[in-house]
Amino acid sequence: MEDVQDCTPVLPDTASGNGDAEKEESQPLEKNNCWGKLISIKSTLESKELTDDCYSVGRAPTCDVILNKGNIGDNYFSQISKVHFKLYRGDLGEHTGLIYLEDVSSNGTFINDKKVGKNKKIILTSADEISLAHPKNKVYFFVNMSIDKDRWLPTTIGNNFIVLKHLGTGGFGDVKLVMNKKSFQHCAIKKLPKELDDNTKIFNEINILKRINHPCVVRLEDVVETQESVCIFLEYMPNGNLLKKIVSKKKLSETQTKVIFYQLMLAVEYLHEEGITHRDLKPENILLSSCVSLCTESEPISLIKVTDFGLSKVINSQTKMKTACGTLQYAAPEVVFAKYIGPYSKKVDIWSLGVILYVCLTGMLLFDEEDIRGLYDPLQVSRKINENLHNSLCAKDIISKMIKVKASLRINTPEIFNHPWLQDRQMIEKVNSVLNVQRVKGNNVKKRETDFDLFLTTKKEKVTSS
Repeated sequence: MEDVQDCTPVLPDTASGNGDAEKEESQPLEKNNCWGKLISIKSTLESKELTDDCYSVGRAPTCDVILNKGNIGDNYFSQISKVHFKLYRGDLGEHTGLIYLEDVSSNGTFINDKKVGKNKKIILTSADEISLAHPKNKVYFFVNMSIDKDRWLPTTIGNNFIVLKHLGTGGFGDVKLVMNKKSFQHCAIKKLPKELDDNTKIFNEINILKRINHPCVVRLEDVVETQESVCIFLEYMPNGNLLKKIVSKKKLSETQTKVIFYQLMLAVEYLHEEGITHRDLKPENILLSSCVSLCTESEPISLIKVTDFGLSKVINSQTKMKTACGTLQYAAPEVVFAKYIGPYSKKVDIWSLGVILYVCLTGMLLFDEEDIRGLYDPLQVSRKINENLHNSLCAKDIISKMIKVKASLRINTPEIFNHPWLQDRQMIEKVNSVLNVQRVKGNNVKKRETDFDLFLTTKKEKVTSS
């Protein structure tokens, strides 16, 4: 197998113009302000606001937070040290207000189930879970209050939610992870300012999210509108997006890619049947979550969900799509050159799907901004596929048929499902197991008949639009 170059510069995060979408926000704090909070997971233990620069936690009466049998429980109290861990607030170069945890215990302090190690320090970030003596003995959530100092959340929402961290920046607004102060439930909030030139884009996304219901499409939880902004509450997917996965692994295997791509096709098939063309499909807009695998493999199966419907279009027999939009590296030629070519169809999503599949298997973009004129040349497209795809002939064939410069020559959704590359019994069983787990959580699932009839074992249910 050939060495693969680092694809980080090759696959830029197109969702953020400044490249800082994944960085958490941090602001200098005045002394004695509340800079953090230990939110108790145990009902017997009180939460603690943090205002000083150093705190000790343990069973010694001199500790700032004293643990005893009454608040920690009989099962683990004997394993709690006199001073179990310490918290510090300090600076590191230009980074101010960093929070450190030092493990000084005999039986261990665990952050997100991983042992810190005696006399070792670790930087805490919001939403970290602190366990004592055993990973299962979860005691606190840590919340970095400095993230919410700018009152990013409107007051009506901020009274009930705490901002934990910055998740990303899209074309129309920021997305942050929040936690309900009472239930500790997590969700993502997308805040869209109303001063945008065209507020119809905001409500376009909301209206589409309200009418769709599919396990492979992100779920709308709530919408709160204020005078200045609209906040969209979305289900939180903890494992980031597909771009991160590709970059971390350099590229994906065909087996990994099939599991992800098949779910992606189910989502797009559903959207197209509902009359919705996404128009901005790309790895950043495909979110991942790990599910408990029902198979014997050690690696959990990734559930995917399509998100970001800000550029999506609901079409009918009278509707024409003719706007140049989306992300250049994944947009079909007829979208990029819409001004000269004229209206286009839902097959623009097929092109984007083909490019996503190519990126998964190669770790490289098909075209960048400098050679975008190559989109016009079928020979250049074919050459790129043949030169960079070192996978099965089946994989090359399906990508070649999806990335046709002339839209009328591209294969459609049924033809993609019937392509030999996707006729994989083991893969379909994997997806079946993932979606069955998801169905138990309350989502309706639309059954797709396959050659193996293995997609879902439950009775067929029709997904209805609201």
